[in-house]
Amino acid sequence: MPEGSAGAPLPQALADVTGFLLRRAYLRVLEVVGAPPGAGRQPARHLAVLMALDTAAAPVSQRWLAESLGLNRTVMGRLIDELERDGLVERERNAADRRSYALRTTAKGLEAVALAAPDLDRADASLTAHLSARERARLNALLRELLSADPGRRLPEVLADRTGFLVTQAHLLMRSRADGALRELGIEVRHFGTLAVVSDVGPCSQQEVASALGVTPPVVVPIVDELESRDFVRRERNPSDRRSYALRLTPGGERTLGEARERLELLPAGVFGEKQAAGGPELRALLRRLLGVE
Repeated sequence: MPEGSAGAPLPQALADVTGFLLRRAYLRVLEVVGAPPGAGRQPARHLAVLMALDTAAAPVSQRWLAESLGLNRTVMGRLIDELERDGLVERERNAADRRSYALRTTAKGLEAVALAAPDLDRADASLTAHLSARERARLNALLRELLSADPGRRLPEVLADRTGFLVTQAHLLMRSRADGALRELGIEVRHFGTLAVVSDVGPCSQQEVASALGVTPPVVVPIVDELESRDFVRRERNPSDRRSYALRLTPGGERTLGEARERLELLPAGVFGEKQAAGGPELRALLRRLLGVE
C-alpha cells in the first residue's frame, strides 16, 4: 500500500500526469475511508464485497466477484475466507455446477452493509468536498469510462457511483497498465516519479524528492538505490551540506525519462482507447480540483 500524504503540493513535473493524480486521489481515499473501522464496522474491501453480493440477482461465484471488483482470485479468496469466518458470507453448492460454490450475504452481512451506509456517504462527501454535484457526477462518469476499457470488468451497480471506489479501481488499473508500458525500459511507475522530480528540481536531496512525491523518506531510499544501480541516478556530495547527498540524473537517466514520458503520453489512447484519451484533460482537471489544488 502506498505511503504518503494526499495533501502534499503537486510537483510541477507530475501535475499533468493522470496516473500520478489518480495516485494522489487514492491516498485521499485512504485518508477518508481507510482508517481502522469502529466497533461493528467492516474494512472498506470487505464492504465492497458485501455490497456487490447484496445487489447480485442471485448467489455468485468468487470469480465473478473478483472480476467485478478488479481483484485477483487469491486476494478475493482470502477476503471470502475472512467474511465467512465472521459469519457475513456463506458458501453454498452452485446448482449449475456442483463442483463449485456460490456465495451469498448472510443476515449479519446485510446488517453490516446497512450499518456502514451512513459512514460511506460521509466519506464520499468528504472526498468530493471541493467538487460541485455536477463535477462529481462528471468525474464518476469519466472514471467509469476508464474502467470500462478493462476486459471482463463488471462494476456492481451499488458501487458504480461511489467516487472512492471508482478512484481506487482506476488508480490500480492505471498503475498496472503503466508498469507494463515501462517494463521494457527497466523501470516502473515508482521509478518514473522519482526520475521526473530529480530532473525537474535537481540536484536535490532524497528528502526533497520524498516531499515532492508526497511519501515518507524511507519509501524513496530503495527507489533511488535501484535507479543508482542501473546508472540512471547519481548521488553526489551536497556542496551546501557535506553530510548529505544531492541526486542528479545521468545521461542514461535523462534518456530513459524521455522515453518513459513518451510511452505514458501514448498510454491512454493505446490501451484505453480514443474515447478515454479524449477525456484525459477534463479528468485531470477534476482530479486536481478534488485534491484542492485548483
